[in-house]
Parts: sequence; structure tokens; C-alpha cells
Amino acid sequence: PDGSRLASADEDGGVRVWPLAAGEALRTLDAQPPTSRSRLVFDASGSRLGWASSSGVLVWNLTDPPDAAPRLLRGPGWLSFGAVAFDPDGRWAAAGRYLPTRTFLWSLSSPYPRVLQGQTQVPLKLAFTADSRFLVSCGNEGARLWPLSPEDGRQRLIRLGEDYCCWAIAADATSQSLLVAGPELGA
Repeated sequence: PDGSRLASADEDGGVRVWPLAAGEALRTLDAQPPTSRSRLVFDASGSRLGWASSSGVLVWNLTDPPDAAPRLLRGPGWLSFGAVAFDPDGRWAAAGRYLPTRTFLWSLSSPYPRVLQGQTQVPLKLAFTADSRFLVSCGNEGARLWPLSPEDGRQRLIRLGEDYCCWAIAADATSQSLLVAGPELGA
């Protein structure tokens, strides 16, 4: 998050956190071997690292002792998770699953997920808005806004047009703007 560290994963499931200023890993963590959809992501504070795996989402608290076990966030079903995101306030984690297509939301103070209903395409990327009011998923159907509070209404689809899909999404940290990228759109 502050640009001082990098996380990497090898084909055996070894996850390492590296300082960009030096050459030795700060932490080495054990995870399941990656799938083609596995993703590593830091939270906004840099104190947590998330890893999408075949059994769920592993969340390491990087301030815990090096031998501390990660927290496993699971959802119903058995297939791999892919996209992972943390909200800027550090209260929520989200992950997308490929089959069946689902988007899951966990309060980081609870082990039980909320399954977000309405996703019809694979969620390729996830992001939270800067104010932590919405989760945004993107895929072949476009971008979808998921309100985290009932006061913000219902989920809604942002269609990009018949010939466009969303492959990546980012929320601007200083405004309510979203950046959507796709093969036909550019960025």
C-alpha cells in the first residue's frame, strides 16, 4: 500500500513478503499451491495479506508472530476463489468464486460470509470504494455495485455496452470515481 513491500507466491504455495529496499524476504508464509486464479492482495494499511486459494481465502495478519496461522475465510461450495479485496477501513474482505459464480463478503470480525446475490458472470476483479460504502465487481457483464449498507439501496449493474467487458477495476482513493479497463476499452 505504501510502495515499500511486494508479495510473491511460488508454484508450491510459498508466499513471501519482500521489502523493496533490500533483497531478503521479511516474511515467508505457507499457503496452498496457487491455481490459475489465485491472487495476493494487501489491505490498505499493509497489515493484512489475502490469498485466494482452492479452499477459501487465507488472511495473514502481518503483525502476528511469523509462525501464526492465517485465518481461513470459506464460503459454501468447493471450487477455487480468485479475486480478493479488502475495504479501506479494514472491516471487510471480499472474494469471487468461479463455479458456481458467486461474490462473497466477510466481516473481518466474523467467520461467516454474506453471499451477494445477482452475480451472473465470473467476478474477475473486486474493489471497494474509498468511503467503504460499496464493493465493486467486474466481469464480462460489466461492473456491479454492491452496497454494504441497506441505506445505499440495492446492487446494480453498470453495463459497458454489448461488445465490452470489464477485466479490471479500481476505485479512486480521493473521489467517487471508478476506473474500468477491458480489452476493447483500454483504461
